[in-house]
Amino acid sequence: MPTTKEEKEHFRRVAGELFSVQWLESAQQHRLQKLWHRKDELAQLELASLGHAIEALAKHGKWLKDTARAARNQPAGGHGHLFEIMMLGGLAAGGSKVRPMPARTAGYDAQITLPDGHMLRASIKNHDLSSHEAAFREGCQVLDAVARARVASSGGSWSLTAGSLTHMGKRTLQALVEQMQVMPLMGSGRQYRLPGSETAIQFSPLMFPGIQPPSYQLVVRSPAHANEQANFRNKLLKAIDAFALHSPLSELYSNVIFMRVHATADVDALRSLASELLQQPGCVVGAVFFTQSSVAREKSGSVISYYLPVALTSRYMQRGVKLAVMQLSGKVVNRPTALQLMSTHGSLGDVTGQYLFQRGHLYYPLRVGDKALSLATPGPGIQTSAVFRDAGGAEAVFTVRRPDDEELMVL
Repeated sequence: MPTTKEEKEHFRRVAGELFSVQWLESAQQHRLQKLWHRKDELAQLELASLGHAIEALAKHGKWLKDTARAARNQPAGGHGHLFEIMMLGGLAAGGSKVRPMPARTAGYDAQITLPDGHMLRASIKNHDLSSHEAAFREGCQVLDAVARARVASSGGSWSLTAGSLTHMGKRTLQALVEQMQVMPLMGSGRQYRLPGSETAIQFSPLMFPGIQPPSYQLVVRSPAHANEQANFRNKLLKAIDAFALHSPLSELYSNVIFMRVHATADVDALRSLASELLQQPGCVVGAVFFTQSSVAREKSGSVISYYLPVALTSRYMQRGVKLAVMQLSGKVVNRPTALQLMSTHGSLGDVTGQYLFQRGHLYYPLRVGDKALSLATPGPGIQTSAVFRDAGGAEAVFTVRRPDDEELMVL
């Protein structure tokens, strides 16, 4: 669906009216406030997509106001409430009649009448970034600050890579910080292994043509925590049990679950687990519809992709139920977007199912001969700057600042 500048500005205003421009501009603590203050194209598209969903639900004004208030009051950003708006707005824009239920309705969140007349009772869930992965990222941010300072004081340009065969918890990340604080950055590089662990950190000079100090690149990768799938299973079972208590099997409707999963989740593994749970005796849920939104890099630039796998029961398939969801922009893909480790040389491998943290800042001359530098970034978390030096030695640095993560805040 093409999106003009005027359309994006219109839908951004719609989002601002619901969530209050004054509140959005008052701070940068909530995910929506952070998004509102950003000026990059991805942020503008996310806000416009939210406004598009809100406009599709215009007849449900009270529910929208109540849901927006609940989202604003969530310290973690209210992503679950935002997904309710996005999901129901997408269904309404796709031709279904949606009826959001009052907040205290037991068992399900909305009633949806499809264009063919079939009714769905829908539970809408958000399986966001896990607490384990959030803790991993927090620890890596400390590691990044140390790496950046060490490289700046070394007078060189360095690549630092940390990896482990077992999950990196808080203690392991702290040990990596302590190791990075003391290891010498010199020579051709070397590897340090943490005593009594399967974790190592390696450094080597950055040798890209034209690279200038204090360029650096930090990559940390770790296996996911063992409880990741258990946490998903518990959330899904809770939704299934709620249906069993409050919405028994009926020929009049189907019970379904819409679940958003984070871009780093192994969604195909989650779909397999959901299929097993739906086959359990007495299960009254007919389908689980997953939404995994992510930013995919293509030759033409970055694009939002939607992977929409489904776990179905034979009972649901026999009914031949079809539904349509319309989003403002992006494309639907038939396989999950691969999470890849990137460098200036391209992909270094698929890391789907692992935790990954990448940061860096690369400095290049503004011009090499008669060619000007392109400030494109090779991957998420990597900033690029152009350095200009005049004949007298004066220096100016030009940077197009990009978000550290291509992390979708709403979609």
